[in-house]
Amino acid sequence: MACVRFILQRGTKILETQAAVNTRLAQVIKDSGIGDPDFSHCGFKLECGSCAVNIDHSLAGAPKIEELMLLKSMGDEKSTRCSCQIQVSEKLEGKTIKLVW
Repeated sequence: MACVRFILQRGTKILETQAAVNTRLAQVIKDSGIGDPDFSHCGFKLECGSCAVNIDHSLAGAPKIEELMLLKSMGDEKSTRCSCQIQVSEKLEGKTIKLVW
């Protein structure tokens, strides 16, 4: 299992959790209980952007055009991705992922 480390935007709380490779990152966040009640309220359909995280694109791959359009409409920076579009991989081992909300 890849170890994915999340840093919450609120305060300095750090939560480390284990996640199986090829699991959807948004599902890991939701299952860990660290997402707020509105986290990914579209059900991982890339419609709301509420699952946004700050992550290096070299770790998560390039976003699809639909995701880029959603993130641009939200005014988010280049390192922001929708976690519903990211699969956990070995590249994430020990990395820090910051939740945007």
